[in-house]
Amino acid sequence: MARYRKIDPRIWGDEKFRRLSKPQPNAQTLWFYLLTGPHTNSCPGLYSLGEMALAENLGWSLKGLREAFGEVLREGLAKADFKARVIMVPNALKYDRPESPNVLKFWAKCFDEIPECDLKNEYFQIIKDFTEGLGEGFKEAFREAFKEPFKESITITITNTITNTINNIVESRKENSEDKGFFLASLLLNLIIKRNPKFKKPNLKEWAEEIYRMIRLDKRTPEEIEMVIRWSQEDSFWQNNILSTKKLRSQFDQLWMKMSSEIKKDKKSFAGLRKWLEAKEAQDEERGQAKVLISNGKDRSDPSNHKPNGQ
Repeated sequence: MARYRKIDPRIWGDEKFRRLSKPQPNAQTLWFYLLTGPHTNSCPGLYSLGEMALAENLGWSLKGLREAFGEVLREGLAKADFKARVIMVPNALKYDRPESPNVLKFWAKCFDEIPECDLKNEYFQIIKDFTEGLGEGFKEAFREAFKEPFKESITITITNTITNTINNIVESRKENSEDKGFFLASLLLNLIIKRNPKFKKPNLKEWAEEIYRMIRLDKRTPEEIEMVIRWSQEDSFWQNNILSTKKLRSQFDQLWMKMSSEIKKDKKSFAGLRKWLEAKEAQDEERGQAKVLISNGKDRSDPSNHKPNGQ
């Protein structure tokens, strides 16, 4: 039989509790706070909470919070859309079942106040499926209380949600090189986990340091790095060889040349990458940086002639 304990969310604001020594950023404390913090409401597992507020409430730096949340995200314990300021704990309903159909009416009021986003749509489907197994009274209460959020399709996979979350964060933090390094490292990790959920957890700080070196020392742009990461994890050969940012850095020139060649050959499969590559080539040419090689009477201006930078 399961054993439960009640925790009053007000403990986080208690004067004596706040005087106790505070932990450094870590995933366990973050997970405990997500379950018991003052942001929790009558709608179990769905919260309106942004990363800035979350970091401030815990007394952590934004970077420390992101590292800790990356661990929680990797284990599938929670999901976040920080643009919409929404966090979801997928399995919360298993441990906080509605005691009666009337409880669903209170949940619905809270649900309506959550900003529209994919996570809200996903939660709607989770709670709908959950109440299906509780009896006709609960199903009827759900149909009356909950309004289906607008969306063409509410089928969302865990891997897509993870990818979208990382992509949104990467795009929103373009101004800070350390953020770029951390989230590009996270992007590679999550694309690997998407194929192999049992992939051994790396030291994400060390992974990010390699990205910093690529940007600062090798003069790679974040856009180039992201492009190569995405392509390498789609390629059947390289996806099994690029399993760390250190390997990504050491093989970057070879990856760039191979990627450029493949994009030019297969216009359909790499339409998005090809568009980006063509735009970059045009920009380089305008700046007088493009190098044209004449061989056998043919113009061979091609990113595959990209020269290695010093490692």
